Amino acid sequence: MVIITNRIKPSINKENLNRDFDIFKLTKDGKRDFYKNNVLDIPKINFKAVSVVYTWGNEWYAMFKKNEVDKKILKEAINEESPDTRVEKLDLNTDKIYPNVLTLLVLNSLDISKTEGNYNNLTGKLYFFNDKWFQRDKNKKLKGFYNLEISLNKDMDVTLKVQTFGRLSYFNDNKLQAKPKFIFDSITGDFRKKLKEDKINDDEIFIQKSTYSKKHNTIKFLDFSDFKKFKRCKVGIYESFLEDVEYYLGEYIKIDNCTVHEYKTYKKTKDDFENTNYSKLLFEKQIVIVDELQDDNSKLLVSIIKDILEKEHNIFIKEKSKIDRESYNLRVIHNADYYQNNNLIDLHNINDKNMVIQHITLESFINEKNTIEVEKAAIKKIVQEIIIKGDLHKKSISLVNWEKYNFEDSWTFVRRQKVLLEDKKKKFIYCKMKILNNGKFDIEVYDDSIEKQLNWEWNAIIDAYDSEKYKYEDDIEGLFYKDYQNINRIYRTDQTTMPNFKELRKALEFSDSDKKILVGDIIKCFENFKSDDEIIIKRKNEFIAAIEKFPTYETIKNINKEINIKSTVGKILNKHIYNETGILINSELRKEENRERLLNSLLDIKYYGEENSIYYFVGHDKNIKLSLNNACVIRKVVADEEIEFDNVAKLLTVEFVKTGQYTVVPFPFKYLNEILALR
Repeated sequence: MVIITNRIKPSINKENLNRDFDIFKLTKDGKRDFYKNNVLDIPKINFKAVSVVYTWGNEWYAMFKKNEVDKKILKEAINEESPDTRVEKLDLNTDKIYPNVLTLLVLNSLDISKTEGNYNNLTGKLYFFNDKWFQRDKNKKLKGFYNLEISLNKDMDVTLKVQTFGRLSYFNDNKLQAKPKFIFDSITGDFRKKLKEDKINDDEIFIQKSTYSKKHNTIKFLDFSDFKKFKRCKVGIYESFLEDVEYYLGEYIKIDNCTVHEYKTYKKTKDDFENTNYSKLLFEKQIVIVDELQDDNSKLLVSIIKDILEKEHNIFIKEKSKIDRESYNLRVIHNADYYQNNNLIDLHNINDKNMVIQHITLESFINEKNTIEVEKAAIKKIVQEIIIKGDLHKKSISLVNWEKYNFEDSWTFVRRQKVLLEDKKKKFIYCKMKILNNGKFDIEVYDDSIEKQLNWEWNAIIDAYDSEKYKYEDDIEGLFYKDYQNINRIYRTDQTTMPNFKELRKALEFSDSDKKILVGDIIKCFENFKSDDEIIIKRKNEFIAAIEKFPTYETIKNINKEINIKSTVGKILNKHIYNETGILINSELRKEENRERLLNSLLDIKYYGEENSIYYFVGHDKNIKLSLNNACVIRKVVADEEIEFDNVAKLLTVEFVKTGQYTVVPFPFKYLNEILALR
């Protein structure tokens, strides 16, 4: 089985493109963002461009049907909006154009294809719309909506990102008048940028901002609980997008997703080094809970927390009126928004670094009914957090038995934090954690705004972040090393893994529970069914007798109820029906072999080597849920000499960083995050 990624391999037919289209490149000297004016919109709206692409700076592209646009007239119109902009007609056989730009020019032309109005090539970008993503107020007037931006970077990684728009008149903030404005064209129905000549009031204008300040619009990465939900998730939309590309644009472009055939899988060993007996870890410390709010909700929350800790973890805590320096403290306060909205001092910031304090925000436990709701997993997470803070206090790791890892050497982990200062200046704070083979560690912090003499190791750390060799690489998430002369860097890339979406869609579509099928076809396919097992024959006859009572057409859902898929015989009957008719009564996605076949790219920790780098992703275990909010991000590890990922891969298989899941970077970075959060 292979790993499927979001990186694509487009194959473009330049001969057909040159035959049917004219491509223009527009450039301008100096610093100016084309997105802030109508340069991107004039070709699309006034000249009916097939597609436009804008990537960065003062360079963009437009594609028109062959011989329908005169270069001189186009340039005159562009120069009225942006003087001195150059317009150059390209020949794909001789002129250079970035592969991702040319690919986007073709893909963005879906906007004018007959695709049921799902796509919109707006300001050089491609958006996917869905009617269900539109939100209306009580007067049924459009209040806001969101869509999915389909973008492509220089490495050919496809990303699907939710973008949200809100009606300008909804916001009471004059500063928002400066934001780019958009309208729905009453003639074409297209969503487009507002032109200067458009005479429209704020009640018909939209800006890129959510009308829900406390809630983000989201689209699940994957949902394979049924066919309808699959079509609405990002993976399902992407699969449909590729089908549209093949159907409408097949004579110009072919797209395949990149795959990895050779890789290693790292699985958790039988020896579990993670300590989950929290009462034992906290035995020597008194835990107190301090309710800073003292209202009915906070008192109820405190009572529930005490009860869960006692019953689930055998941890007994005391209530106190103020922080206890000698104890581990759970402190109930409001969230940051509450203090900001009420112009009050944020209690998060009143925190003694020499004391162990874990904040519990009341709002995190208030549900939509405005009542207190507490999940056991949330309380478990609070306990883990206070243990980590305790570990930092005593400078020794206790949430895992570090000695069992059998490291012969000490390991050092480094994370950098950017801090914005006045006048758009910035500084960096570096935090270094050196862990000895017995689990004890030392912490050092360096603020680069404070001049001081640095040793060779600190210089190597700073160079690792700022070296020209890696300046334009993806974001560095952290460093690790045994020897600072061989620093390993972890980068977060734009690459993600994808399930076997074509086969997954097929399985879900064939077994769509709402689809009605001809019952007679199911009965007839058993005429040639043979077995020497009397139990199988008996169960087959019982199944036929049951579905004979159905009407001529019946839903797969109701037929599935009679097949008893959990039994061995049910699986045999299901397979026979599929082989004979192509009808899948039950997709059996819970079977391990199907999970491996369809979801291999989302399971376990997998890694592979490519171009002097190690790439890895952290997936889910075999009990993967039927829906996932986020994709598995592929990270890259590079080093000047030896890549030592094999040594630290075991530090990914803990679940206290992300509840119920492995952590995406070695867990010592969690400790570094805690230190940086206090600065």
